[in-house]
Amino acid sequence: MTILVADDNKITFGRDRIFLDYIFGEMALKRYYKSDWGGMIVSTSGLSTFMSSLNCRSNVDKIDETITDLERNGY
Repeated sequence: MTILVADDNKITFGRDRIFLDYIFGEMALKRYYKSDWGGMIVSTSGLSTFMSSLNCRSNVDKIDETITDLERNGY
């Protein structure tokens, strides 16, 4: 589900993915186990490109609750 679109910016949520597309690049996260997420950030400015991988782990997993709330509010 896409919850925000403004100019060239977009945020897309799913139960197992989060994608952010913005003017300088993008970030993609994929849930691979419960509250463990992995992903990449790619950012471009002029002739330079920045890439970074992410490994995110949390003790609190609220993504399913967040998605349910967004769906309930019409997103």
